[in-house]
Amino acid sequence: MKSLSEVVQPIIASPTPGALVALQGALLALELESEAVSQALEITGQFHTYLSELQSKITAKQYNEVASRLDIGAVGTVALENIVATQKEQFWKRLLLGGLGEALMVAASRQYVRAWDAETSLVHTQAAWYLSEALWLA
Repeated sequence: MKSLSEVVQPIIASPTPGALVALQGALLALELESEAVSQALEITGQFHTYLSELQSKITAKQYNEVASRLDIGAVGTVALENIVATQKEQFWKRLLLGGLGEALMVAASRQYVRAWDAETSLVHTQAAWYLSEALWLA
């Protein structure tokens, strides 16, 4: 089994949920019933939760980006269809109304991606709140 310092090094260099699981195992293997070990396990668990949520949010943002681009492509196709299929006398009217509606759909699609920032900032705020309290009490 790896020593505690060997398990901590990857977490310091590049923290991942998997590295924190290894740290939890190393802490439990110590088989010590102390306040320090309990506190380390609590902080490790909270850090694992933070990294897992952050990883989830980043993946969701990537999917939202792809979905938004697909929406924009679909909107562009519908707009092009409206322009091509329009009779001459209604061309400018359909172009203006269709363009406005399609622009609103594109703007709405981009809001899903912007929502990610708000959701992710909450994850960071919660982690900072917990860490501040844990360090204060340490």
